[in-house]
Amino acid sequence: MNEGPSEQGSTMNFPSEADDAQEVSNEPNDAIGAPDVNNKPNETDDIVEDDCPLPLVEYLPSSPYVQNFIHRILGPSVAPRRRRFIAEEMQDIFDRISSSKSPIDLLAHRDHILGALGLLWPMINTLKSGRTEFQEFATIIQHIFELATSFSRNVAFVGEYAHVDVDRINALITQYEQCFATIKTMSLRLTELNSELADANAIEVMS
Repeated sequence: MNEGPSEQGSTMNFPSEADDAQEVSNEPNDAIGAPDVNNKPNETDDIVEDDCPLPLVEYLPSSPYVQNFIHRILGPSVAPRRRRFIAEEMQDIFDRISSSKSPIDLLAHRDHILGALGLLWPMINTLKSGRTEFQEFATIIQHIFELATSFSRNVAFVGEYAHVDVDRINALITQYEQCFATIKTMSLRLTELNSELADANAIEVMS
């Protein structure tokens, strides 16, 4: 795991129009297929702190692979200033996720990371290549946050009911099952008695 990420990933100046003039296309920034980076849960009340590990981040590429991954997205034709900006933003995202050791650690970076993805997408969308890879990358990030949120809620649920006496609950269930079996037996016996009574009445009438 890397050391905690710095806050410098999103503080550098945006690339100038002059640097990137040769890259801009006529495609809209909100093209169909753009990652839905604004689709994030806001219910922070369900998030609880815990010391559980966060194995889901293992699905992200390790540090030696990050630069190759970024290079595949950017390609060789991207202007140096824009390349540096995008690369540092994406590296910051990797650092924040890989430094998170629990769901609460990861969720603390959620707004920053999703904001960075929203900032990067219009820039990636103007490139000739890399849009598919970036969309897959953004989808993985969103899935990780969904898992972290779900895991945190499960921890909260378990904590809420940790005081419940499981043995007592099992005893009550057993008592209920016994009572239900007794009621079923008595109902069957009552049916038999009704049948016997009907037979007795029939014999008496015939007499």
